[in-house]
Formats: sequence, structure tokens, C-alpha cells
Amino acid sequence: MVEKMFAQISAELHSEALPLLVPTENNMKPYGDYREKWVLNSFATEPKDLSMLEFLGALIGLCFIFNYTLTLNLASISWKQIIGDSVNKADLRRKDNYFAQCLKHICDIDKKGFESLVDISFVTKYSDGSVEELKANGKETKVTYENRYEYVQLAGKVYLGESLEQAKAVRTGLLKVVPGFLLKLYSWREVERKVCGDPAFSAQLLQGMTKYIDCSEDDSHIQYFWKALTQLAGEERLLYLRFVSGKSRILEKLAHTISVKQCDNPDEALPEADARYCGSLSNSSCCLKLPRYSSLEKTKEKLVSAITAFSLMDDDDSDTDKCDSAFKA
Repeated sequence: MVEKMFAQISAELHSEALPLLVPTENNMKPYGDYREKWVLNSFATEPKDLSMLEFLGALIGLCFIFNYTLTLNLASISWKQIIGDSVNKADLRRKDNYFAQCLKHICDIDKKGFESLVDISFVTKYSDGSVEELKANGKETKVTYENRYEYVQLAGKVYLGESLEQAKAVRTGLLKVVPGFLLKLYSWREVERKVCGDPAFSAQLLQGMTKYIDCSEDDSHIQYFWKALTQLAGEERLLYLRFVSGKSRILEKLAHTISVKQCDNPDEALPEADARYCGSLSNSSCCLKLPRYSSLEKTKEKLVSAITAFSLMDDDDSDTDKCDSAFKA
């Protein structure tokens, strides 16, 4: 009965029935990673909204303490804001990959390219489309090649600083159930896992959602693939799901397609994820282009190589490039 109640609450939170959560930009567009995620609604500012957010925090606390499951598809930025952790460029990518790439492009472009392509002022847009000046007279102040780092830093901080009031309300409710000293012992990922449960899935579950283009489930390289996926550890299967779909959990409406990747030497090629090949930009569809590997061993080797390279590239929390200060709030 309790689990059914939490399931109903989760469904309402991820809908228009309640004004507490909104989809991320990655969720609303067919690109970026973690495309099933939502964030705290920065426009939930009415007293009743903040009271509901505080109650949500108490529910999160109950799940944390008593091992109930509340499936919250919150982006990392919201979890970090709730528990008081610092945010960075990886959180910006997980929320809005397009905006993160735009900021990075402004940092990386040379002076000639900047002056011919970039024409912006010191303003940025909130998620509702409203415009915010990043400094005094921002609308009249042009971004130049020399001051572009200042713009990127200010824009990044504004974007990562959204929803702090809402996160504070959730945290207030959470701390009424979970002692602060105990919460400090956990990372945001560990809190998410304790509240939302284990996102691990079986290869058989995904296989039941799969269609094939220019191949069939009886083909040897397809059978090698499913055996390889079955042999992967749970965390590796989650990496595969992110690699092919941009999601970190299996969703009921996921349409998983496998097609053939044409190449001269299949055993030397890596598999690719390509939504466009499926003829759909739907956020619930994904496509794996799989070479015709000659053995199970080769299939597993190349699959692991592809998902590992993807995870290192797309989930980097380190601060190494010259625009990193822009991605901290």
C-alpha cells in the first residue's frame, strides 16, 4: 500500500498536475545526456508551492530512512542543490547540453571566428524565456573576445543558480526527517540511490523492447550482442543505456532499435548510437548501429570500449579546461 502511494506521488510529480518539477532542456530536445530528467521549478515561488516542496523533502527523508522507493527523475543539479553540494560544468551538460556547448564554443573560438560569428550582449535567458542582465547595463554591453570569459562565467552561474529557493525548501523538509550530520556522509548519487532505488535492468527487459532494421534477432551478431549485454555488470548495462539513449533509467515507452553498421572490417569497428538513423527524433526512441562481429568475445570487447569511452567523455566532473570557472556556482 505504501509503495503504491509513493508510485502515485511520483507520477503526479512528473506531470502537469503539480507545479514543482519541470523537464530539463535535454528532456525536451532529442540530444544531450540524461534525457529523462527533471529539475525543481524555479517559478514555484508561491507559499503553497514552497510548502509542497518542503513536504516533498520530508517524503524524500522517509524514503531515505525507511527504504521506501520514490522514483524521482531529478537531474544531478537538483540533487546537489538539495543536499548542499557544489555544482559544476557536468551538471550544466546534464541539464542543458546545448547551452553548455554554446558557452564552451564562446571560450574556445579564435578571435577572428568570434568577431565574425558572435553578436551578443551581457544578458541571458531563464528557463521561462525571461531575460536577465548579467551586469549593470548588460543589454547595452557587448560581449567581446577580450571579455568573453566574464560573460561565460556570469551566464553559467545564473543558469546553475536557478531553483536555489526551491531546493532550500526541499532541504528544510528533508532535514526534519534526516539529521544533517547523517546526510553529510552521503554523496548526491548515494542519496539518489537510497531514495529512488537501483536503476539496474536486465538485458531481457531491453530485448523485449527492441526492433531490428536490416537484420533479425536470429542473426549471429545480434545473438552475440545480447549475450554480451547479459554478461555485463549492472553498472555497465546502465552505461550502455546512456550511450544508446541518453537516459539513465529504463522507461516504459523506450523504443530500442538495432541496425547494421556497414564497414569493411567489422571486428575493428565500434558500435554507434544514432537516433537519426531510426527516422525519429522522438525522446523515447534510440538506435544502435552494430557491426557484424565474428564472435562473442569481439562483440563484448568493442561494446565495452564504446560505452567506456562515452562515459569518460560525457560524464567528466573534473575541472580541466580554460572555461571551468564558468561552470561553478
